Amino acid sequence: MRIIFLLLAFVFSGFAVEVKVFTPKKEKITIYYETDGYLVADKKIEVKPEISGIIEEIFVKEGQLVKKDQKLVKIKQTQLNFQLERQKYLIEKQKENLKYLKTIYEKKKFLYQKQLISEDEFLQAKKNYLTALQDLKALETQLNEIKDQLLKAVVISPFDGYLDKKYVNIGDFVSSTTKLFYIYDPKSIILSFYLPQRFLETIKKYKNVNFKLNNKLYDAKIFYISNSLTKNGLIHIKAKPEDLELSYENIYVKVLFPEKIIEGYILPELAVHMKKSKVFVYVVKDKVVKIKPINIVSQKYGKIITDTNFNRNEKIILEAPFDIKEGMKVETNG
Repeated sequence: MRIIFLLLAFVFSGFAVEVKVFTPKKEKITIYYETDGYLVADKKIEVKPEISGIIEEIFVKEGQLVKKDQKLVKIKQTQLNFQLERQKYLIEKQKENLKYLKTIYEKKKFLYQKQLISEDEFLQAKKNYLTALQDLKALETQLNEIKDQLLKAVVISPFDGYLDKKYVNIGDFVSSTTKLFYIYDPKSIILSFYLPQRFLETIKKYKNVNFKLNNKLYDAKIFYISNSLTKNGLIHIKAKPEDLELSYENIYVKVLFPEKIIEGYILPELAVHMKKSKVFVYVVKDKVVKIKPINIVSQKYGKIITDTNFNRNEKIILEAPFDIKEGMKVETNG
């Protein structure tokens, strides 16, 4: 208590308190609009089968890097295999029948040319042969269709990528609507984010955007701007990160988009005060403390950006040994 009384006595007796100050410097400052963004794969797919059946074999594991056309899973096709064998049998029988009808046709043709049989008898033999030939072609077409279906029983990867998720197990019944795997290409990872519609004209002026990942700043080149807005009036933006290789996707980042450039001052948060919704700094002018209200344009990461103008002879108090009051005489350090 005695020390406090002594300090007060010094103050009221005209003792000048020493305070730490700094001279604010006016500069051009870029004000950034910050929004959430995600690093996502632009090339991705949920693999589904084209046919129904029971999972017979799975050739891959979750997290595995797969190549284009690599086998992923085999679907058991007992019914199709039965149809295949039956179709082969029908084709062989039809070939034998066609051979027989061709022999008859050629014999009838010879007899007709010798005028030993009627034209109707010849034409009927010809018709029987051509009909059998068409039937054989139809059976062969059906055989190829069955073979195509059986090829679909082995599901392959559509491109190189990571098999990130496996949704099925051996013995599961699947259909064309069943999700088997989720695959994405890590080389296709892009930055996806949204901006309010007030940026409709601004966004066209910029080719690059910044984003923060693990407290490190990266650049991304904008390649897509949506022509229509979302229901919430947002513009969808896509950009390709530069100098960034990732094997993971759906990573959250903070996007920094330049909103405007102002002439102003960057102040340490420590130097800015607030009382009853009034924001101000203490300035020293002619060794006397004065309160100077300021307008805050932005406040990020311990820094205050203001567009309030400061005179050359005004110094801002950064630190003081006790509560400073307007009108107090001080000595400056800094």
